[in-house]
Order: sequence, then C-alpha cells, then structure tokens
Amino acid sequence: MWSLLVITCIIFQTAVAVFLLNGVRRDDDIDKHLRAMLVILLIHLSTKFFLLAVLKNVFLYTGIPTGFGLAYGPLLLIIARGVLGKPLQPRAIIYQFLPFLLFSLIYVVLVIAGVSGSLGMPAITGYASWYEGLVIASLVCYPVFVKILLRRGRANEAREKMQLTSQMANVLLVGICTGILLSLLHFSAVHLPGFDMRLLPYICFSAIPVLILRYRLREKSAAPELALPAVGPGAETAAPGVVPGMQRAAMPGVETMRAEAGVAPEVIAVDRRYERSGMDASMMNEYEAALAGFMQKSRIYLDPDLSLEVLATRMKMSRHHLTQLLNEKLEKNFYSFINEYRIGEAIDRLNDPALQVNILSLAFDCGFNSKSSFNNYFKKITGSTPTAYRKQRLERLIPDTSPSV
Repeated sequence: MWSLLVITCIIFQTAVAVFLLNGVRRDDDIDKHLRAMLVILLIHLSTKFFLLAVLKNVFLYTGIPTGFGLAYGPLLLIIARGVLGKPLQPRAIIYQFLPFLLFSLIYVVLVIAGVSGSLGMPAITGYASWYEGLVIASLVCYPVFVKILLRRGRANEAREKMQLTSQMANVLLVGICTGILLSLLHFSAVHLPGFDMRLLPYICFSAIPVLILRYRLREKSAAPELALPAVGPGAETAAPGVVPGMQRAAMPGVETMRAEAGVAPEVIAVDRRYERSGMDASMMNEYEAALAGFMQKSRIYLDPDLSLEVLATRMKMSRHHLTQLLNEKLEKNFYSFINEYRIGEAIDRLNDPALQVNILSLAFDCGFNSKSSFNNYFKKITGSTPTAYRKQRLERLIPDTSPSV
C-alpha cells in the first residue's frame, strides 16, 4: 500500500513536470537531455507501478531489477558536457548508453523467464545482487566525475546550468548513498506494512523534476517577452493588423537574408510591464548604441554558454533594463538576438572563399551547442540550410562555362 502510494505520487509529480516543461521548451540539446532525464524517470517508475499495481507480482517488482538505473549517470554526463560547451559526439553517446540498453534487454528476458518458470529464483537473485553493485558504481562514479568536470569549468559563465547539473549530481549521490546506508544498517527492520525501504532512493530522485522545472521557469522569466509565430511569405503586411503596434526588427544583414529567401521576420509582441522602469527613450537609444558597439567589439555571442545575466553584467546594466531594451526597442527575445549575431558570423565565414568551412566546426565556432540547432536556426533566418547556402554561393562565384547552343 505504502509503496504503491509513494510510486504514484512520484509518477504524478514527474508527469506534471514533463507537461509543464514542454510548455516552456527551447529547441536546444540541453533542453532535450533534461526532458530525457524526466522521461527516463517517468518510465522507470511507471514500470514499477505496472508490476506492482497491475500484475500484482511482488517477485517481478522486487526480485528482478530493471536497467533504468544505468541510464541516469550517462544522461547526467551528457548534460554536463553540453553545459560546458563540450558536447559528446553521437557515437560516444551510444557507447555511454550501451550498458543501459544491454541490461534492459536482459531484464525483459528475465521477466519472461520468471513468469514462465524456466529460470529458478536463486539464479535471478544472484543476477540482481551483481546488477545492484554495478548500479551503485554507476550512480557514484558518474556524479562524482561530473562534479569534478564542473569544478574545473568554473571559469565558464553558464552558472545557472552548471548549478542545475551539480544539484542533479548531488541528488543522485544522496539517493544511492541513502540506499547503501539502509542496506548496511538493515533498516528494513523498521516495519511499515506495504512499504519497501528501497523506495527511499526514488524519493530522493523525485527532487530532479523539481530542480529541472524550477530552472526552466526561472530561465523563462528572464525573457518575458512573448514570441509569436513568424507569418508566412506574403503575409508581412497583414501582421500589424493582427496585433496593433507590432513592428519588424532584425540584425542588419540577417534581415536582408530573410528578404532574399522570402522568409518573414519573427514578430515579437511588446510587453508593457516596463512602463514604470524609469528608462526613457533617450536612455534606451544610448543603451542600444552601446549594446551594438559592445557586440561587434567583444563578439561575446561566440560564447555558447552566454546568458542574459552574463551579457547584462558585461554591459554594466541591470538585467531588467537589458530585457526591456531587447523587448521594446529591438522587438526580439534574448535568444533571437544572440542567435542572429551567430548566424551573421556564420554567413560571413561561408561567404569567404578563402575559408574551407566544415559545417560542424562552424556551428561550434559560432556559439551553437550542436549542429542540429545551428541548422534549424540558420534555415529559420535564411530560408536554407548552411550546406545549401554554401552551395548556392559557390555556384554564384563559379561562372557557367558550358557552351551555348
């Protein structure tokens, strides 16, 4: 009874976190990995719930361990590497998840064997003891290694992401250490009808959805401006009529690329919460000029972990005023503002015939954390992928030498 109640509560909490996180989602790899962490936890506990509440098979619930325990450590490492601007390559990610995939397959085989009776309980119990030792090693080594990586990356300015990753590492360590302590102290002597003391690590893990959701909601509040969908080609003149007072704004050069490709600009609704901020039009113009000069001189947008807080600190202005400047004056959110500079940098490099540009290296060099997010944003702004854009530029540079008929 108690075990079922605890599992249900954690499943409900995780499901709500997944639902709310999708409402404030960002299209980058770190956001995807955070959602993957929540989904793994949700599936893990849902499997336990199914065995206990639906099949009502206590042996399958307690005697055969699932492979999910080997997924949390690799996910944490992938998140940490992304936060530090050193994302793992797809092949390395596959290698990290091989133990999880292998033992998940073994779990399915053991469940079938246990139900059919083709494998004895002693053999399954022996496997479970061996597997639990492997999980303990994974849930200790990965978080400790991640904390070492984060400590070495203190100079990195993505403080909030680093803090979240460190907190998740702490949760995994506390959870597994709690389980070890209970095993050593034989805490199962304390009897609560229907409650499995091995649930206590899961209760510790339930802090992960809270940490992730709090981070994303806090990050969302840092950019309160409302991004509306870009209107389709030919609908630009109708946009102001839909939402009065909306105007277009984009970085010089990028707007030209949008026009050439027939891609309508992103439209941002003006937020009126800044009416009492004390920043008048003259001050806003000064900030705008200072921001443009700083971006061109420092090229800070090449930092993949640049945040609104870091930019405000470097500009020596309040975060609230910087958000107001981006929202009301430039009419775009922080990520659009920074990514347009990054795409402008990529365009300059692709246009340089003396540079032999690798698209993957170009994405990282311009401040993106992954090739996929670079390709998506490049196409959103220019109307074509980086590869297609480079091919078009090369065709323009190379004259047509075919004989005329």
